[in-house]
Amino acid sequence: MVTGLGVTVGFHRQLTHASFTARPWLRVVLAVAGSMGFQGNVIDWVAVHRRHHAFIDRPGDPHSPYRYGTGLRGQLRGLAHAHLGWLFDGDPTPAERYAPDLLADPAMRRVPPELHSPTRHPRVGDDSPHRRRPGRKGVAGMELRQLRYFVTLAEELNFGRAAAREHIVQSALSQQIQRLERELDVRLLDRSTHHVDLTPAGAAFLAEARQILDHVSRAAQAARNAAAPVPTLRVGIIDAGYDTMPQILRELQDNHPGITIHQVEAGTPEQYRQLADGRLDVAIGHASQSPAEVTSKLIRLDPLGVLVPDDHRFADLDGVPVADLADELLLLGEESQTPELNQFVLALCRSAGFTPALYEGTVESSRAASDLVLQHRCVYCVPSSFRSSNRPGTTWRPLADPTTHYPWSLLWHDANPSAHIATVIDSARRLAERLDWLQPVVPATKPATKPTTEPAPAEGAPSAIGPGGV
Repeated sequence: MVTGLGVTVGFHRQLTHASFTARPWLRVVLAVAGSMGFQGNVIDWVAVHRRHHAFIDRPGDPHSPYRYGTGLRGQLRGLAHAHLGWLFDGDPTPAERYAPDLLADPAMRRVPPELHSPTRHPRVGDDSPHRRRPGRKGVAGMELRQLRYFVTLAEELNFGRAAAREHIVQSALSQQIQRLERELDVRLLDRSTHHVDLTPAGAAFLAEARQILDHVSRAAQAARNAAAPVPTLRVGIIDAGYDTMPQILRELQDNHPGITIHQVEAGTPEQYRQLADGRLDVAIGHASQSPAEVTSKLIRLDPLGVLVPDDHRFADLDGVPVADLADELLLLGEESQTPELNQFVLALCRSAGFTPALYEGTVESSRAASDLVLQHRCVYCVPSSFRSSNRPGTTWRPLADPTTHYPWSLLWHDANPSAHIATVIDSARRLAERLDWLQPVVPATKPATKPTTEPAPAEGAPSAIGPGGV
């Protein structure tokens, strides 16, 4: 009687059709009672029945008795499906579409999974990962969503968190993982009440599943690009605070207004990965550590300098001797974002005969770096192209003795078929010629004692590109 009321009054009348109003505690009691009746997870059940009422006896109706035809045999099969077979159907109804109100209700999501029907419970033989459906061989029944669910679960090692990331109920996630294991005829996960671990087979499958999903993503992007009504270009930028790539893109759009440009802000290592898998067409950075398959073209020799507060002792100098940085606390960027710039600055300091004292923290954005400098916590070595994002109260001064330039290069993958890469390179070349980007700049220098007359730079004074050259 309790389970009958849970199904008829709770699942059907209240939760599916909202035929009457119930307090939250009563809704939970009815949901738990219905779950004890071997009818499936409450959210799945409600989603299926709402879908049924949306497509009564039409294609899309999960309860339709006519899905196997109108003959006697088909009607008998349809009758069995309409009353029981739908519980074992391989076409789950998306709860996010048909039961979003229950998905948003924490109490409904916490209805204990051990009360669910045999089709949802991992201990019942029908869901054993070592039983496969008759007539199905190999991986013909594997679905992309199952791979995605498995990768998410492998990253979280927690069914609740993985289900939340995928915006599905926990029982649906468990069901799809079990189907995947049945399809593969191998156990991918070791499960216990409070613990989830990958089996050796699961760990091996994870690496391949990630590659499959990456390939599918690239294929979808390639198809969208091919069908796009206007040409698109995906360009990587290290930080919005650096103005080299933005200037190139303005030049490009002034001369080719029909190209749609998508800018992706990412650190240099991530740009290399996105160039390799086709998510980026062009990137920018120091080419010294680029992979063999990435081609580069030098487009700017950017004077390296130091960002300091306006009242710092370097603020009035025309050029800051590199050796004077030995007395300062130096800020480096996050290693995952700008490893080449960090190594470039450290090598420059070592070439001047000292190892710099480093600020213990790191930053991932030009804004955060400027904040620390403004607070007098450190100084920050950056190229001149950083100056466009300076905050009021900070000043950039070029380094001298030796004068140093940071080499910016355009980067692209050898195998990228985009015809627009050459257009970007041509725009960068024209801009570099117009702005003398490839001509080293030699700053005038004056000592920190600030004499009354400024020494002028000597005609033809030498300029260093920096440690290791270009």
